[in-house]
Amino acid sequence: MTITQQGRQRLRGLDKLLAAVQDDLLAPLTKSEREQFIDLLTRVLDHQLEKASHR
Repeated sequence: MTITQQGRQRLRGLDKLLAAVQDDLLAPLTKSEREQFIDLLTRVLDHQLEKASHR
């Protein structure tokens, strides 16, 4: 499976949109706080995925 040029362009556009939304949502946090927040969310998600894989 490969991605088309149009698909790559769409993906780049979505990446930019996601970055803008994250910047807006996390605006009150410092860079360090943002990194910590993302790390914590990642740990929670990883834990839930691990639990789900054992069901």
